[in-house]
Amino acid sequence: MAGWTRHLTQSRHWAFVAFCRGTSATDTPPRPVKLKLTLSFQSTLFSKFLPPTRLISRNPAWVADENVDLKEEWRNRWSNLAIANKDLVEDPNTKPPGYNLPRRTWSTLNRIRTSTGRCNYLLNKWNMSPDQNCDCGQIQTMHHILRDCPRRFFQGTLGDIHRCTEEALEWIRHLDIPL
Repeated sequence: MAGWTRHLTQSRHWAFVAFCRGTSATDTPPRPVKLKLTLSFQSTLFSKFLPPTRLISRNPAWVADENVDLKEEWRNRWSNLAIANKDLVEDPNTKPPGYNLPRRTWSTLNRIRTSTGRCNYLLNKWNMSPDQNCDCGQIQTMHHILRDCPRRFFQGTLGDIHRCTEEALEWIRHLDIPL
């Protein structure tokens, strides 16, 4: 009887099998049934390793023209964009300078590059600071910290920040406010 109980717990569909055979599930233990599953999409899924396309109007990435150079396409799109300071990024497919810096320095560098650091203006805008002014009395934006603040301004260019020069790294390390 122990084998029968074990067989019942192993077989999930024993009652269905007994019903199909026209017997009661409690009369006799069901004989093991081998089911052969054939899936209509099996050949597509396993031979090509790609899922089938579902809609005619959609163009999945794996059906796209294989002769397209994605990096070249990205460079072309990048060169045609109208973005401020896009000339600072020479090749959008390469890692920017400074990507191997410690996380705190890397984060500060990218916050300055994107002008979305934790300056008082943005903290006040996000309701995280009651005041948006700098220690010098002006509104503390990222541009103010970088260019206008008499206490903290960077003497180099924005290109030096993007190229991650030694002067830029020293300025970032010695900032007295966390960005």
